[in-house]
Amino acid sequence: MKLRAGVAGSGSMGRNHARCYSLIEGCELAAVYDADLERAKEVADEYGAEAVDSLGV
Repeated sequence: MKLRAGVAGSGSMGRNHARCYSLIEGCELAAVYDADLERAKEVADEYGAEAVDSLGV
């Protein structure tokens, strides 16, 4: 079973979390959220994830 993870924020810590999730075996970085959708897209594209403009809550 694969763990799907998301990152909220694409600043320095968010980018680091995305990188770490991408390195964990059995983990998929599914989505990256940021208030600035273009920043979210940059990080998401780098790690093969979806950029989202809402946390869906």
